Amino acid sequence: MSNVLVAYFSASGVTKKVAQKLANAIGADMFEIVPEQIYTSEDLNWNGITVIPFCTSGVSGLGESGRNMQALGKGANVIDGKRLSGIYPRQN
Repeated sequence: MSNVLVAYFSASGVTKKVAQKLANAIGADMFEIVPEQIYTSEDLNWNGITVIPFCTSGVSGLGESGRNMQALGKGANVIDGKRLSGIYPRQN
């Protein structure tokens, strides 16, 4: 048993392949997050969906995430997201 864990969710199998490569490269254990209800291709329909990406980080930002989401989520409205750090001011 390793002291490193790669936990992943993969609706289509792509993330699973990446998670396996990562776990093998760093000698980590793997844990698959499985939904109670299985997603269908209809559930992955992005038409008319607004996506606002965000990340939590003290240093790095979103990079190309918005453009990547727009390319992969055909029909989605992906708007500019934000990087939130632990010092981000709380709002009610």
